[in-house]
Amino acid sequence: MNKPLKSQWDFGELFPAEATRRVLTVSELTASVKRLLEREVGQVWVTGEITNLRLQSSGHAYFSLKDSGAQLNCVLFRGEAAGFSRDLLSDGQKVVLFGDLTVYETRGQYQLRVTKLELQGVGALQIAFEKLKQKLNAEGLFAPERKRALPRYPRRIGIVTSPTGAALRDVIHVIERRNPALELVLAPCRVQGRGAAEEVAAAIRLLNEWAFHEPIPLIPSFSPIGREGARRAVERDSGPPSVGAPGLESTEPLHEPTPALLPGGELLLRAPNKTPLPGGAGGGRLDLILVTRGGGSLEDLWAFNEEIVARAIYESAVPVVSAVGHEIDFTISDFVADVRAATPSVAAELITEGVFASREFIAHAPAQLGHLVRERIEVATEALDDLLARFGRTHPRRRIQEQAQRLDDLQSTLLRCVHFGFREQFARGQTVGQRLLRLRPSLIVQRRRELLIQLQAQLQDQTRNRLKSFQSRFQTAEARLRLLSPNSVLERGYSITLDAGSGKIIRAAQEVRAGQRLRTRLKAGEIGSVVAGERHPALEIKT
Repeated sequence: MNKPLKSQWDFGELFPAEATRRVLTVSELTASVKRLLEREVGQVWVTGEITNLRLQSSGHAYFSLKDSGAQLNCVLFRGEAAGFSRDLLSDGQKVVLFGDLTVYETRGQYQLRVTKLELQGVGALQIAFEKLKQKLNAEGLFAPERKRALPRYPRRIGIVTSPTGAALRDVIHVIERRNPALELVLAPCRVQGRGAAEEVAAAIRLLNEWAFHEPIPLIPSFSPIGREGARRAVERDSGPPSVGAPGLESTEPLHEPTPALLPGGELLLRAPNKTPLPGGAGGGRLDLILVTRGGGSLEDLWAFNEEIVARAIYESAVPVVSAVGHEIDFTISDFVADVRAATPSVAAELITEGVFASREFIAHAPAQLGHLVRERIEVATEALDDLLARFGRTHPRRRIQEQAQRLDDLQSTLLRCVHFGFREQFARGQTVGQRLLRLRPSLIVQRRRELLIQLQAQLQDQTRNRLKSFQSRFQTAEARLRLLSPNSVLERGYSITLDAGSGKIIRAAQEVRAGQRLRTRLKAGEIGSVVAGERHPALEIKT
């Protein structure tokens, strides 16, 4: 509360002392976030698709769980999720996980420590499921406006299920606890396998036929057979039903129905096909029909995904409650039925809610006391669960697992470093090898040999070119020499006179004497002659 001002100028301390602040280390802050997540969220169920799966040699599995909007880091330690093989995990696999939400402090990231794991297969059955769902939705079988409200105080209900299944026992147990006066009429049928869908649909139609027929008096629900006798009757009838819905084999005559009392005094009625089922005390009218069975795989629940069952529920004049499988299981019958219950036990609680609430209102004091006791037990249970959770978080095994996760991270980092170093050394080796190849003597010799061959080819080309040049020059010189040769002069009609003895060419008449023998060369042949007379001036050759 602020201090009241004494005047308009009383503003208090203008410069207050600096507020004390607490500075956390990263480790302290991360540890606080971890404790907050583990305390406020704790154990959760979550579904999604596996991605970035890593299976370590230590046996631990690391992966991310993603959907269209986010992803969550998950770790599955060796020894957790007993009975589940890690070989079934793969990227893209849809799963449902259960575990503790915590923080991996080394990386500062939150993750889910998985303790339970269930696969969700997406195959031909899932595709067929979606196609039929779209078809029936388009026809209006899922329309909310056609859904009918359940009666608040039902007196008699019909049950369509297997007489030997756990679902029937769960329903009887809950009804016995919440409304023992409720009468049950069982139309037994198979709930899985070939022909199960036809039997379920036939049982629903059979209950609708009987609901509007006049009842036949039979043993009242308060028969002195008693609770123990009823249990023995159920044990006797827990085998194959004596008479059942269409498609079931019968070992007893079909002309007479077989009654039996269930625990708590409820009446179990069985009758052959096309024969009005007998009614117990209170008339033959049915207030609603419960179609149920226990959990299982998609194949096990497929009978309730058949179109024949969906249309039988849609055509039922009596409101129908569908309770097939576990909370995460959805079938076509759930969408068509007037009310969908997560489990058979939840369905029994919904059916008996009105009577049970009225009983609580009538017996207010004992109920309030029971409520307080249950509340105290729940508080104690929560406290115990919290202590167990804290014990689990502080257990040495938890620390060992975290250290094992860190060891796996370090191992992965080491392997990445080794691989990176190997690739770097391999690249360097390739570079050195290429350089060595370039410096290899055989390669040098081969290159020199190729160079020698090129030089030889060039030498031959140059030799041929020089030879052709010399030939051309020789031919030119020969032609010029031929032009200057005396023979060419002789060919034009001239002759050459030689001294017959010495072979000296006579160029002037003064060089001869009388009686000298001469030799005259012509174009063709030679002529011998003798100088007979004196030199004649006309014979002088002027130079």
